[in-house]
Amino acid sequence: MPVWVRDDSKSLISIETIALIQQALAAGPIFGYWYRAHSGAGPTYWMARDFAQFQREIAQAWPADYYVIWSLPALLELGVALAAARHADIHIGASSLLSPESLEVVKGYLSDPAHEYIALFFSLYGIPEVWAHNRDGLELLMESAEAYNKPGGEAYVFPFSASWSGPGPSGYALDTIERPEYWLLEAQYPNQRGEVLMDEDEDE
Repeated sequence: MPVWVRDDSKSLISIETIALIQQALAAGPIFGYWYRAHSGAGPTYWMARDFAQFQREIAQAWPADYYVIWSLPALLELGVALAAARHADIHIGASSLLSPESLEVVKGYLSDPAHEYIALFFSLYGIPEVWAHNRDGLELLMESAEAYNKPGGEAYVFPFSASWSGPGPSGYALDTIERPEYWLLEAQYPNQRGEVLMDEDEDE
């Protein structure tokens, strides 16, 4: 049975977690998803490039809302991206941030109908785009790669499994950033007493 407990390592706004987030933001953007387990809706995906933007992203959170957060620079350093591109690095005259070669890598990954991806697009100005999709979203991916092909534009695609409700009987999906070893952190928005919701067997 779920119980409220004090666990600052699992609280999204504890001093310890905020310090980790600020340290990650000093290196580059963070992104993740926000899931309201009792809402009946799927997750909301988001990205932040500074702490003020992170605060805006969590402003509507309720107690027990669940977050998984990644550091973009950390994932790139691990070499797990299916595609990564910056406008500043591409050939002048290219119509898309994603090269034909990188798109082929993404398409090859999505040839398995069980595979999904999470994509990030952002530029100097405007609201970043973050979403998860499967091979039915390839057209959307290509459209965004063209739309963000402008100064400051960046595009990233990662292997992903939308298992935000938790691991299945066989654990987390293999070879995706949904595996805990790739997370910056997993946390909940706490209640007014700073407590998070945990199962009794998890707390033991």
